[in-house]
Amino acid sequence: MSTGGSKSICPLMTEGVLESNRVRAIAVEIVLGEPDMKVRRRLWGKLESFGPGVIGRLLPDWDILLCKAESGPYKQATGGQTCISDCLWQCHWSRLNGIWGDLRTSDSVLKKYLVLSTNNDEMPSIKNSTIVIFGGSSGIGYGVADKCLSEGAVVHISSSNPTRITQAVSSLKEKYPEGQVTGHTCDLSLPDVEQGLVKLFEEIGSCDHIVYTAGDALAVRPLKDLDLQFIQKAGHIRFDVPLLVAKLALRVLKPGYTSSLILTGGAVGDRPQPDWAVVAGYAAGLYGMVRGLALDMKPLRVNFVSPGPVKTGLFTDELAEMFAKRTTLGKVGSVEEAAEAYVYLMKDTNATGSCVSTNAGSLLV
Repeated sequence: MSTGGSKSICPLMTEGVLESNRVRAIAVEIVLGEPDMKVRRRLWGKLESFGPGVIGRLLPDWDILLCKAESGPYKQATGGQTCISDCLWQCHWSRLNGIWGDLRTSDSVLKKYLVLSTNNDEMPSIKNSTIVIFGGSSGIGYGVADKCLSEGAVVHISSSNPTRITQAVSSLKEKYPEGQVTGHTCDLSLPDVEQGLVKLFEEIGSCDHIVYTAGDALAVRPLKDLDLQFIQKAGHIRFDVPLLVAKLALRVLKPGYTSSLILTGGAVGDRPQPDWAVVAGYAAGLYGMVRGLALDMKPLRVNFVSPGPVKTGLFTDELAEMFAKRTTLGKVGSVEEAAEAYVYLMKDTNATGSCVSTNAGSLLV
């Protein structure tokens, strides 16, 4: 979001948005002050000359700027024509200067803009993107936060443990002194978790990507010892809460296929082990969930990462060695390797309803 006064140069120019090779289309909302009607008519005429766009969708020619301006008096200024707030307008880059000249001489304010499309000739950068990471204080989530900060993103990490959040933020700021990272406490295990999620997203505001790596103790138990309470509790954080996050993501993710929600599964969903039926069931269920969400949330993208054994703080060297023997590569994954999968899914604007599996070949032996 960007705001600018009437005497300043166009904020889109000062922030380098229009000069970026990868930006093809931007949605702009302009709020007009009270200049005289001559200025209003002149501005209206220039916008009108670009021709109307199509409400609610992008045009085939991406080399455009989509503008949405709103002002009640426009209806009067145009003799009863449709108010410009009801329309999307297209204008080519080369014709922007005249528009911004009139906006600067009037009492107009650029209220906000959203990048809707990127150049498909190269993978987009996540620099300056706002990324929310659930479970970002440790393990794979921390690795994703680290990787995102290294590429210049603005990072918000969430965890139920305030101490871990403080430690994680401190560690990340020490590594990236110029990085922008903020910690938030949100206990996903509570029955009223949705209220906590609403509050969290209100604190953060709009974002480009949401990454869900949160988890709890693995629900490993022999079949003969299962009961309904155990089964339902096992799915709360790993299956139920991701659906609530997806629901609320519709409010905060910036519109368009450059934004995404990325969930986390596990290789156990493809290759279960004895006594892991509950965990395997929820992990396998993510395949269907993600595909369904990709339809429900389009054109936002929804994907998930399915890690095999990854050496985190929970792994002893002995355990890592045991898992390594069950892979074709003779190793387990690192947090850094797993984090790359999440960042890839942020950048690949052609991926949705998809899974990236990083498992060292553990599914093959």
